[in-house]
Amino acid sequence: MRFRDRHDAGKQLAERLWEAFGHRGSSSDFVALGLPRGGLPIAAAVARKFSCSLDILNARKIGAPGHEEFAIGAVTESGHRVLNEEPIQYLRVPDRYIEMKTAEQWRVAEERA
Repeated sequence: MRFRDRHDAGKQLAERLWEAFGHRGSSSDFVALGLPRGGLPIAAAVARKFSCSLDILNARKIGAPGHEEFAIGAVTESGHRVLNEEPIQYLRVPDRYIEMKTAEQWRVAEERA
């Protein structure tokens, strides 16, 4: 599936979600969450389609050692962390690295909230 831009991607996603879930409740049952920058136009299209609330999820990527753009996890402004165990094990990422990067990125997420 190709998209012209993020607005088009959001509209297409909203249509697919509506087909799958739209008939299952009222707009108060749903919240569209968007990540700052690129995710907000997509979430906004979903919120419009479902006539539901739109909120921002401030999360920061935890990058792999030496390859910061490769995500091995993420942490939110509230400190909730999600890790991708497969690359962490494959790359043998030390626990101390994960803890250090989690703390760093958590601080940034809190500041931007």
